[in-house]
Amino acid sequence: MSNYMSNVVICQYKKKPEKLDKVLRFVASSIGEALLVTDLNAKILFMNSMAENLTGYLAAEVLGTTVMELFEIIDTTTGKVEFPTGERTKENTVIRFGNNTSLFTKQGKEVAVFGSVSQIMNDAKNIVGYVIVFFDMTEQRRRERVFKDSGMRDNLTGLYNRSYFTWETTRVKGKQCVPVGLIMCDIDGLKIVNDTLGHNAGDNLLIVVAMILKKSFHEEDIVVRIGGDEFAILLFNSSNSAVSNACRRIRKNIAEYNEMNTGLPLSVSLGYAVGNNISSDISKLIEQADRNMYKEKQQQSRSIKRAVVNTIMRMIGTKDLITQGHCERVKNLMEPIALSLGLSEESINELKLLAEFHDIGKVGIADRILLKPGPLTDEERNEMQRHCEIGQQIAMAAPDLAHIANGILKHHEWWNGTGYPQGIKGEIIPIECRILAVADAYDAMTNDRPYRKAMTSEAAVEELKRGAGLQFDPVVVVEFTRMLKTLKIYAAASVKDALLKVKRAYIANNPEQSLLLRFGGSGELKQQIEDGALVDVYISAAHSQMNQLQEKKMLIDETRRELLQNRIVLIASKKSDISCNFQTLTKDQVKKIAIGNPESVPAGKYAQELLMSLGIFGNVKAKLIIAKDVRQVLTFVETGNIDVGIVYQTDAQISKTVKILDRAPLKSCSPVVYPVAVMKDSNNIETSKEFIKFLTGYQAREIFMKYGFTICDGS
Repeated sequence: MSNYMSNVVICQYKKKPEKLDKVLRFVASSIGEALLVTDLNAKILFMNSMAENLTGYLAAEVLGTTVMELFEIIDTTTGKVEFPTGERTKENTVIRFGNNTSLFTKQGKEVAVFGSVSQIMNDAKNIVGYVIVFFDMTEQRRRERVFKDSGMRDNLTGLYNRSYFTWETTRVKGKQCVPVGLIMCDIDGLKIVNDTLGHNAGDNLLIVVAMILKKSFHEEDIVVRIGGDEFAILLFNSSNSAVSNACRRIRKNIAEYNEMNTGLPLSVSLGYAVGNNISSDISKLIEQADRNMYKEKQQQSRSIKRAVVNTIMRMIGTKDLITQGHCERVKNLMEPIALSLGLSEESINELKLLAEFHDIGKVGIADRILLKPGPLTDEERNEMQRHCEIGQQIAMAAPDLAHIANGILKHHEWWNGTGYPQGIKGEIIPIECRILAVADAYDAMTNDRPYRKAMTSEAAVEELKRGAGLQFDPVVVVEFTRMLKTLKIYAAASVKDALLKVKRAYIANNPEQSLLLRFGGSGELKQQIEDGALVDVYISAAHSQMNQLQEKKMLIDETRRELLQNRIVLIASKKSDISCNFQTLTKDQVKKIAIGNPESVPAGKYAQELLMSLGIFGNVKAKLIIAKDVRQVLTFVETGNIDVGIVYQTDAQISKTVKILDRAPLKSCSPVVYPVAVMKDSNNIETSKEFIKFLTGYQAREIFMKYGFTICDGS
């Protein structure tokens, strides 16, 4: 239409220029295009009503004004449009405005236009004027942008996609935008999240990262999601320092997000590069930024993966209430079986780790299945069984857990081959998994579930026996049953030598009964009991630990009694010529004094209490060397590394290389009393009561007194 109208106008102008206005008004009234006629100097001779509507000017106010003076017409890509003049145009040439042309109206509004300029030539073929035709392209351009944008946006994050990144770098080639900065950003641990928590959780991380990146940059900066877990940011006219500062903004915003959110930790690896010319350097720029990003990723990969796994473990604790304490209880059940089966220390450590992490895959199972108060459907059971494979994937992604990934995968295999997920059988199943299967089943049966109450220990053992040869390794079941009948005694380290002698006497009187003794700091042992250790009898070196267990209703109250008494003494090496007592510890001849840690070692607590009671604690505090237990205090003094130590009298009597310098004055500190009690979760309550009775009998008394203990006669 525009070419046709231009030709009509030109023909009429050639015939009778003086009648131009009349002809044009008639012709222009029938078209929907903005039309202007100018003379050779581009002064406007005519403008139709559509041109008035488009430009906001009335014809009467623009006649005689040049197009260049009146209108601002620009190419949005170059910022300039040159209006053609006669000297630079050829005969019958039609000059078209590009697709990126905009015209600014009288009111300053930008209007997208498309148009052309045609020459008016006389019979002598001289240019005498121009016909200009404009189309309003605003709506069409809008539709084009929407269409283009829909293909260049990432549906998930709303950011531009790789297609836009390619288009943008091509579009700006040759532009004056030197230097050009490029930041590559990769989300750490996204694969672990997708494989374990599902793609919805991974998608949420992507959305959060997109929001943080948009927040970190200006509107004119180009933020793009170019791949699954990769983003790119293109910054024009940016120096090296500006790009470096932009990376710092990203890290700052991520740190703020992590402080405010206790869920999965968000971490990204960043790499950047700055180039001189996008038209020639873009591929090198991408390669350099990628290289820098992966360098950072390798440096923090291990810690990030471990952080993600730790978060997943915390999520298990809050998501699946059933597992609270389960891992610790299973760990404590497994260790004595492993010892009796002759597993190496390395295998036992691996077994403990497997007990802790075997159910890590449950984090990827829906709550409606994990916490369902009733039997699972076939579909739900299949979904639940996926936790073995999910757990293996998590472990493989975490360097600290990779060596137990195989055990996590196979911990639900059955002895007869009907387990899952691989259906392997017999001794092909790792021994760690066979031990775990028995301990895990026992703990599950003897603890409440949403859909049933806990079984008694006796009933659970019968179930294990019925499953021997089917679900469970028969040998492991036998060892487990024997372990449950074994009396498990947790006792303060200071009674070790005496109690080992007592054990021999007890076994001699009860050959059918086995004892398992474990010694350690009273606080350490108390914590293990609280964490679910399977213990029958606990002997503490102080009332405080026993009181804490009693407050938590973890012992049988009527079985508690005071068993032994001890005394605090000051010791030195027999080779030392040092001579002092408690009161003279302030003297210069005493440089170092070893005591157990008052926070966890009862002997250390008594030592601190004694020094304070004597009024010398402040004077000797700088001399104190804190040991992890009484045995370490003895070693320090025996080797001569420390001048003196404060220990129990019984410990001093055991050592052949130390001498007692002084005994604590009576009433200078609390009585050193060893209480004993049967634990509430004991599987051998009656046998445990008989054992405590033996501890207070004649044979045991003789042994304890030989080692320096005083026997408590009352309860």
